Amino acid sequence: MSGFRGSTYDIYKILSVLGGIPRYLEQVNAGMNADETIKQLCFDKGSLLYLEFDRIFYDLFNGKGATYKKL
Repeated sequence: MSGFRGSTYDIYKILSVLGGIPRYLEQVNAGMNADETIKQLCFDKGSLLYLEFDRIFYDLFNGKGATYKKL
């Protein structure tokens, strides 16, 4: 979040979504507001967090994530 100049509420939103994880926070663009940043990191194809849920879910269940996700 280096150089980010959003409001306190913008910082709160980013930290709430990214969980304070340094790898994710490094991706915050100082020139965007919180909503733009969240949209870019979480919903744009090919972005860092776009497939993160699937990767974590898969790893959490030892490769059987797809089966458990259906449930």
